[in-house]
Amino acid sequence: MQRNYISDFVHKVLKKVGEYCLTNGIETIVIAQPNAGIRSIDIGKQNNQKLYQMP
Repeated sequence: MQRNYISDFVHKVLKKVGEYCLTNGIETIVIAQPNAGIRSIDIGKQNNQKLYQMP
């Protein structure tokens, strides 16, 4: 169930990003994995849990 929620959320976000880019003439979108450094920072227990649960 959580996987479906994440998949649905990502789909909706990417649709909005795509529409924004088309409207504003943006032709290139770069998507990258967060580097190892971002996973080692302490941003609080709940935020760390959310970060590690990201696909």
